[in-house]
Amino acid sequence: IFLMYDISDRNSFSNLRDWIEEIKEQNNETVIIILIGTKSDLENEGRRQVSFEEGENFATDYNIPFFEISSKTGQNVDNAFYCLSSLM
Repeated sequence: IFLMYDISDRNSFSNLRDWIEEIKEQNNETVIIILIGTKSDLENEGRRQVSFEEGENFATDYNIPFFEISSKTGQNVDNAFYCLSSLM
């Protein structure tokens, strides 16, 4: 599962713990979760509300991989999919 939040939207990040709990409740077997911070290109526009370190710390707390990506520029998109495929 790609668990995603928008780095320019604090509320999307704030909901992650609830989503993790929902995923755990709905899945009886082990599920692979990768945390994705989206829209990393918006940092250049000064729109970042969630720091890289906050995302990284959240991922560390849950022992899951973490990437910030930009669909607009393609930054790290491939790396996130490579990580998922290597964990399967």
